[in-house]
Amino acid sequence: MKRLRRYILPVLSAALLLLAVRGCFVRELYLTTAPGIGGYEAGDRLFVSLASYGWHCPLWRCGSDGRIGFCAPVVGDVVAYERPADGRVRIGLCRALPGMKVAIDTVTCRLLPLQPATETESFTVPHHCQPVPLCPLNARMLVVLARRYEASQVKVTPSGRAVVGGVVLDSLRFSRDYYLLETHPDTFELVPHEALIGRVVGRLSF
Repeated sequence: MKRLRRYILPVLSAALLLLAVRGCFVRELYLTTAPGIGGYEAGDRLFVSLASYGWHCPLWRCGSDGRIGFCAPVVGDVVAYERPADGRVRIGLCRALPGMKVAIDTVTCRLLPLQPATETESFTVPHHCQPVPLCPLNARMLVVLARRYEASQVKVTPSGRAVVGGVVLDSLRFSRDYYLLETHPDTFELVPHEALIGRVVGRLSF
């Protein structure tokens, strides 16, 4: 019995330690469909670091969004995030940080994050408490963002103007920092910091 205990206890301790590390610092994400970014394919199992942008504490809430510390993504990070509306976990390639200007194709109204932006043909990623200029090219995206995360009553007209109570707005202020993530080729989503789960640090393909 003593010999059996000598071998079993270390194995059980190592297994419990591994489970604790896995639950507290790493999260697994299984891709059911290919996102078309980062070379990931359907069936890939991704490993997400929970400490990349502030450690998610699984036992108690340590701050307004339940994490210890703060660290912002950098452009090029593959980020796992959760959309509050449906609770689904998605991944996106970080293309722009709060306050950065992103070029807009005025013909197709597509964002062009890899091209230099001009003052008249650009989209400013919302930065905490800083006014974001509105124009018909970006109004719809910003209004959707304000209604989804800021509980705003702002609406957008068919002509692409943002209005509140019949008053046309020339800018919007946001209470959070947002990051521009490319979720599929040429498809983008603005995500607040508290929705970030962590950075994808590895994958296992089958």
